[in-house]
Amino acid sequence: VPLIKDFYLNAPDGGDTTEALLTQNQQYYLLYVKVPPGDDAGWLKDFEALKQQAAKNNRPIYLITSMATQAEDFFNERHSYGLPIYTLDATALKTAARTDPELYLMQGPVIMNKWGKADIEKSLK
Repeated sequence: VPLIKDFYLNAPDGGDTTEALLTQNQQYYLLYVKVPPGDDAGWLKDFEALKQQAAKNNRPIYLITSMATQAEDFFNERHSYGLPIYTLDATALKTAARTDPELYLMQGPVIMNKWGKADIEKSLK
């Protein structure tokens, strides 16, 4: 039973990928986004730097949202970030992420660190 009720990550095809995603042996990031931002979002500059750092360190970034179509449009079509997008029930998303966005550094199912919207720049250290 997940610690957060209804915490099930679904791939674009609708399949439950929670266990596969959370049992990876490598470190990775989960970026929780409740509502895809506008182009003027202040945290995007820090996110772009994080994306470059993550690529250097072979840490994938997975975007978690309840608004997959809008996230795909903003992050992958308009900005070409190439992020895998997984959906999560909106209520579970609000429980997992207190800010919008919120970033988790993961090692398997363990949260190694997390940063809210105002602290994403600190993930670069």
